[in-house]
Amino acid sequence: MSDVNFDPLFDRFKKNIYQSYKGQIRQAVLEQSLSRYLPELRSEKPLDCADVGGGLGQITLALAQLGHRVDYFDLSEKMAAHAQAEVVNAGIGQQVKIKQGPFQHHFQPGSQLIAQPDLQPDSQPGLESKYDIIVAQALLEWLADPWQGLNLLLQGVKPKGVLALMFYNRHSIQLKNLIKGNFYKAESDDFAGDGKSLTPMHPLNPESVYQHLQNAGFDIRAKVGVRTFSEHLFPHVPLQERIPDMIRLEKQFCEQEPYVSMGRYILVLAERK
Repeated sequence: MSDVNFDPLFDRFKKNIYQSYKGQIRQAVLEQSLSRYLPELRSEKPLDCADVGGGLGQITLALAQLGHRVDYFDLSEKMAAHAQAEVVNAGIGQQVKIKQGPFQHHFQPGSQLIAQPDLQPDSQPGLESKYDIIVAQALLEWLADPWQGLNLLLQGVKPKGVLALMFYNRHSIQLKNLIKGNFYKAESDDFAGDGKSLTPMHPLNPESVYQHLQNAGFDIRAKVGVRTFSEHLFPHVPLQERIPDMIRLEKQFCEQEPYVSMGRYILVLAERK
């Protein structure tokens, strides 16, 4: 098993996720949470940030437009090329490095980043430069070994730096199957995708993630549910007509239990001691 490369899924991902209400909710909740729980972003001093599994580059653009330096990583050539075009169009190319290839090759000392010739390779591979902020959204569940990936991300955070980690919530998938009457599937605890669709391979247990962060010397600042109630709406609800209401209410309830634990994704922000 290998990490999933989104090149074959690029068009479906762009349409079904970011051009749908799901992507709008995800982006709105993520931006609200980063603004609320990362006051460092308002610093006049530029920070060193990483957007790992950066996808279409929305977070990279947002961080760079605040004046920070950003390293963007994605395994997909199509994702990286799209993000590169967005960066160029925004006129922030000097603040952003687009790095296409396995992020592990940068975060693991002594390894060489695989980069496209027309993108910016890392001249100092390895872990010499650590980050003030690392954002990794919907990344771990697509890796062959999510826990190894998480360990590498944690190593990349400076002392007092922050990891903003959004992961695919196993509990939410189980609840969805129970609501739909898929009782055998819910009991089987087998929710993994095959790596060829938009269903992630490795949904994660939130308690295991929280414990892993704390064992690694991180304090949790916040836990946020992403796509909480909207993930479980009845089929007859007219979604397109209710998108503004869904976004408003998702932003309102995303930090409250039981909604946090119901989120299709959970965003956890953790500070290194």
